[in-house]
Amino acid sequence: MIPQGEVSTADEYTLCHGNRVIGGIGIAL
Repeated sequence: MIPQGEVSTADEYTLCHGNRVIGGIGIAL
């Protein structure tokens, strides 16, 4: 199970660095 803390951090990182995240992980998702 993934702790909610990591999920929240991932969301914040995505908002801050959405360009890079979407470029790689975004397509995968």
